[in-house]
Amino acid sequence: MTKLNDLLTEQLDRVTTIFVAQMLREKLESAGHTISDGDSERLAKHLLSGSKETFVWDDGNDSDDEVKLELTDEDVAKVEAQIDEFAESELPEIIEKTKDDAAAAILKTLKEDWPNQKAHTEEVGGGFLDRLEHDWGDAFDLLRMMIVISREVGQEFIDWVNEEPDRRKSLKYGALLKLHARGCQVAMEIVCLMSNGFADGAFGRWRTLHEIAVVATILSDSGEELARRYLDHEYIEAKRAMDHFKINYDALGYDEPSQEWIDTVEKDYERCLDEHGYSFGQNHGWANEYLGTKKATFLDLERAAGHIGSRSQYMFASYNVHASPKGINFRLGLVEQHETLLTGRSNVGFIEPGMELAQSLVQLNLSILKDRWDFDTLVVAQILLCIRGEVPDAFHKVHNEIEMRA
Repeated sequence: MTKLNDLLTEQLDRVTTIFVAQMLREKLESAGHTISDGDSERLAKHLLSGSKETFVWDDGNDSDDEVKLELTDEDVAKVEAQIDEFAESELPEIIEKTKDDAAAAILKTLKEDWPNQKAHTEEVGGGFLDRLEHDWGDAFDLLRMMIVISREVGQEFIDWVNEEPDRRKSLKYGALLKLHARGCQVAMEIVCLMSNGFADGAFGRWRTLHEIAVVATILSDSGEELARRYLDHEYIEAKRAMDHFKINYDALGYDEPSQEWIDTVEKDYERCLDEHGYSFGQNHGWANEYLGTKKATFLDLERAAGHIGSRSQYMFASYNVHASPKGINFRLGLVEQHETLLTGRSNVGFIEPGMELAQSLVQLNLSILKDRWDFDTLVVAQILLCIRGEVPDAFHKVHNEIEMRA
């Protein structure tokens, strides 16, 4: 693309030469001399270069007569006016059309060549993924095992809930089930990112899993009322989303929201505030009463859940979610920082997301095992704890081996 810009700049630089050449040709023709378009451009370049040498051209005659031209201030002003007029009226349209034509031509070429490019990309990527799995496969498998176990725990929890009518009606168990299901999905996303070489993305995704595990732990430790508040907080989030949508729907390309929908969201929002209090409308307002505070923060939730030990990692992972300077200056996927810019896959950086994923999966599963302790659940919990204990050594071992090879 830089070459296109250079070519355009080169052509625009010719504009002055072209107008000067036109002026020179007219003056010569009015004096009875003939000069071609090519020679008139050469003469224009000669004059614009400031050369003191005599300019010679073949006008088709045998004579070697000298020609003298006088360029007045009026001539210069005329050329400048022509250039200004061209820049204001014709140049924008020329650039726009040239841009469209060039983009269409290049895009056509890219599409025609894409099968070859895709095949090359897949070949290179496939080789990388094979090597990544060879190095990290055993470590990743520990996490994959935990996810399989977690999904089985979720299914068993559903069966347990369905055994009793009161459990089926429980808001607490309904919320825990949905949190656990979402947590399993997020865990699979994290392993997917890791097994494709995206450590930073995996760590950023773990941040969400940590939040899910924190909320699940708090709901597990409480009763129906807190679960009801948590579920009701959806109406607060809906109101906020609607307020933004009403402002931005047109820019997003959507139709204007219906008044019926707006009224429904407003009604549910006001009902929640009337029922739970004004502070319920805050970010974590559903937990205010439970925590004994007027304005709960996620840090408060972490403390209440007993997951404060992951706080520093949570903040670290946030760098990969937000556009922070730390996020662009430190990448898990780089062994040596500031030596290169990471734009794709990497075969390092999986220690943090791997260890934290294992920890959060244990916390998430314990949240739905708590109310149904029996020998089976004790065994499952112990298996998860054993696998979690193996994860740090497995990940550190591979990372150290790769560093030694580097």
